[in-house]
Amino acid sequence: MLPLADLLATATSGSHLYCCGPQPMLDAFIAATADRPMNMVHTESFVPPETASPGAGFTVELARSGRTVAVAPDQSILAALQAAGIPTTSSCKQGICGLCETVIVSGEAEHRDSLLTPEEQAANRTMMICCSRSRSDLLVLDL
Repeated sequence: MLPLADLLATATSGSHLYCCGPQPMLDAFIAATADRPMNMVHTESFVPPETASPGAGFTVELARSGRTVAVAPDQSILAALQAAGIPTTSSCKQGICGLCETVIVSGEAEHRDSLLTPEEQAANRTMMICCSRSRSDLLVLDL
């Protein structure tokens, strides 16, 4: 295990701290940085977080074209868009890389990524369309 206490002792109070690795290391890092502001502590896991059941289907509206796409209960937004022939950018398809981050125009996201902070998720401004879903029947995205 890394000597986290020693490493963190050298960081100034205004430093952003980043950690990527296996879950035991992330858990130790999170515990060691508990006294720091959450927006200054960043983690990335090697695996996506466990997710709940798929949930209900919903509709995604693309704000730029007005086009709508149905997303099935067992389908990601990314997969639905790709199946409809809409070009999208993605890589990991697990919510750990951030390449598919998309601006939310309206609707409420059900965040299933491991990148956005709890504050960013609560702000409901962006989402990872590869893994996150919609809590609302209609989700309008800036695509």
